[in-house]
Amino acid sequence: HLAELAQPQAAAQDWVDLNTIVHRAVNLMRYDKRYRQMRFECLLARDVPAIHASGDALQHAVMRMLSLAADAAVRTGASSCHAQVSTRADDGGRARVQTEFPTTLDFQDVEVQRALLLIRSVVESMRGRLSVQQDAREPVLSLALELPSGMPQQEPR
Repeated sequence: HLAELAQPQAAAQDWVDLNTIVHRAVNLMRYDKRYRQMRFECLLARDVPAIHASGDALQHAVMRMLSLAADAAVRTGASSCHAQVSTRADDGGRARVQTEFPTTLDFQDVEVQRALLLIRSVVESMRGRLSVQQDAREPVLSLALELPSGMPQQEPR
């Protein structure tokens, strides 16, 4: 019976407001003392419909994205940094969460690799995908989550 308890449990999925998830994650990150010099800017699209996902798991993935940005910024020693997190619905039937920050990720760092694997695992369990782009200027982490047909429409705020 102990082995059954140790098995990963599928997170309960329900209709969730992606903007609320992102806003809550950003607010929680602001409480972390390690990131006091970070300014998290939210650009939340008003037209992002509800998605069918695990709110807790998705919030955890967004927080890991933000912590990757913040940890990379902290390592630069800058006195203040910012990260931008945005949401939008694209034309391909996906809701997107995107994080941009002005420093590079060290893909050789084991902690960065673990965080990316965790985010990918969470998002893929919701039929989504993680993409990472890094040019010489700034990295972009993006989550794309499928917008199922028959979803409830969200009221504009």
